[in-house]
Amino acid sequence: MTAALELVGPAESALTSLKRAATLAHRVLKMDGAALVRVRQFTVDARSQGAELYFSTPLHSLLAVRLRAVRPAAKDNGAVMSAEHALAALKHAIAQSCVDGVIPLGPRMDVMWAGALPAPTGYQLVDSVPGSVIRDLYRQMGREASENAGPAGMPPSLLEQELLSVTASSGTSNTADSAQASTGPGAPVGGSSQPSALVVPTVGLTGRVIAALGATGLSAAPTAPELGKYDYVRVSTNGQWNRVDALQGTVYTPRPGSLARTPS
Repeated sequence: MTAALELVGPAESALTSLKRAATLAHRVLKMDGAALVRVRQFTVDARSQGAELYFSTPLHSLLAVRLRAVRPAAKDNGAVMSAEHALAALKHAIAQSCVDGVIPLGPRMDVMWAGALPAPTGYQLVDSVPGSVIRDLYRQMGREASENAGPAGMPPSLLEQELLSVTASSGTSNTADSAQASTGPGAPVGGSSQPSALVVPTVGLTGRVIAALGATGLSAAPTAPELGKYDYVRVSTNGQWNRVDALQGTVYTPRPGSLARTPS
């Protein structure tokens, strides 16, 4: 059975996000040629629908990007496919300017994905971090890896090490709602926040998170001047997942001690 996306808005709007998703898929496949992708529909309101693609990685994290003007076919919400097949389908749709109205993503492989996707809502906003800080940490990782890498590549200790601790700055925390405006063009979630009485959390960003943001370009410096105001990442959490929203997409990692799982 083949999963598919359906065009539900202007092709021009769809093409922009399809190109962004294809770029992310290409970079994920460079890390893991057997990567998977899972699709989920999102709805902001009756006139705003789309799809979110969640990519597996060898970094024990999920990478997510939001697509505008397309949604999964009703039978395919939650479907799992090979990222390689999905990338080929995205490239074909881009080349054809979505003229077919349907984008077949490839054969379903649902059994290969263990665990549920992160919840779409219910996250506490912890704090924002300048994009330059993330890029500096990624460059430092690269230098250290080149000096200490073994036959298997980057030292596991560097990936497991906490490189940045993010803590809310006041006695109240914030609630980040995925139904609100995104942090940037490709981020699934973000937007304004409201005070919450929840306990102020701390989120540690390990080398795995920094590598995921840096290697895939999610935290790359914006090239368009008007996007400079979005050059930061938003760190949020719930009981199961930590979430980092960047300009071009989002990284999800299981919260330590939680039952959340990523495909192995």
